[in-house]
Amino acid sequence: MEKLWGLIFFLVVTPCWAFGQKADNTETLDSTNLYYQAFSNYCAQLSSENVQTLLLEENNITTESIPRRIGAHNIEVLDVFGVQNKLKEKKSIILFRIVPLRIKNGKFFINIIPFNVVSTSSGINYINSGGSIVEFFYDCSSKKFNILGVKTNGI
Repeated sequence: MEKLWGLIFFLVVTPCWAFGQKADNTETLDSTNLYYQAFSNYCAQLSSENVQTLLLEENNITTESIPRRIGAHNIEVLDVFGVQNKLKEKKSIILFRIVPLRIKNGKFFINIIPFNVVSTSSGINYINSGGSIVEFFYDCSSKKFNILGVKTNGI
């Protein structure tokens, strides 16, 4: 009986996994990438008058697919040394971090956190005053992730 339940589970779940592979992704370096979609939707909510160049913290999982221009914003991806060099030019910078995809309560989401990064005598400090959550849901009929919305929260 136990083997039968295992077989039934396998037959029910396997088609879901197979269809999920055809959805938007986190691997390709184009606009079908979920990180690209999340950051692009986040940027669309920013005023292009206030911020023209966005500094993005380098992450080999989340930033590979981000182009160097989104809408009216130039994107500059910085590694640790790039952050240090920027802080030699200015006392503080705003640095955006894209947190890898997570799932909670049946919703997929990506956090985007703007940090105020400052250089002090004790080192470099990242000050978090909130962020945004880009929520997705998976549509089985279209086999794609669709954006539910961008929620912004702060301290």
